[in-house]
Amino acid sequence: MSVPARRVAEPEPPGPSRRARPSDPDRTPPAPQPSRPPSRPQPARATSSRRRRRPANLRFASFMCLVVTVLIVGVVTLNALLAQTAFQMQAEQDRVQTLQRDAVLLTEQAARLSSPVVVATWARRHDMVTPAPGEVHILRVPGSGR
Repeated sequence: MSVPARRVAEPEPPGPSRRARPSDPDRTPPAPQPSRPPSRPQPARATSSRRRRRPANLRFASFMCLVVTVLIVGVVTLNALLAQTAFQMQAEQDRVQTLQRDAVLLTEQAARLSSPVVVATWARRHDMVTPAPGEVHILRVPGSGR
């Protein structure tokens, strides 16, 4: 806090002296000036600095409100994105489990259908016969790797 300003005494106006000279009996002493009630001096700087401080405080408060609002919106958005990702991951895990069950069932079905007994039974139903040993010809196709 600053020290209050002091009042500076006003200089006396030029002219005859205020004191009555003893040699001048006709002269009357000047009338006393009315005294003002003492008042507290208001420093000009304190008022202006207070005015300057308020907008700075207002700017700071506005800035902090903006920062807090952005942080809250960011946290809420991040939480929503994480929840959405968690739901998608759960759906994908359910899908993976379903596909694994289907793969096991299809593997069992392929093993069952490829057994020699099932193949022979199917061939007989469709009037297929086993060729004679001399009638089997192996064909080599170019690019087959054999």
